[in-house]
Amino acid sequence: MTTEKRKSARISVNSRINVIDLALESSIGQLVNISESGFMLRSHQQLPLKKLFQLQLLFADSDIPPIELGAESLWEQELAPQTSYWYGFQIFDISNENIEAIKNLTDKWAS
Repeated sequence: MTTEKRKSARISVNSRINVIDLALESSIGQLVNISESGFMLRSHQQLPLKKLFQLQLLFADSDIPPIELGAESLWEQELAPQTSYWYGFQIFDISNENIEAIKNLTDKWAS
């Protein structure tokens, strides 16, 4: 049995949200679920663990403004050998405005 370590429950997203690495100015994957303290993304590339990223969440089919945040990659699960991965991230740097934006989205998606 595993112990839940998250501060708040993650909510599955219901739209396409690309996760952009601002240092590389390229997409590293798509958001799967999110809370105010962390998120999971699906990627087609291997990412380093225990790395700090400056990221932007881009809402592909929406007029929602991008959300910028700092997050650390904590874990990886390979879905298909060397072609698809899940990554867990913990958010460590985010503005109050963007926290509120995430809360509003997760409330909307949870209902």
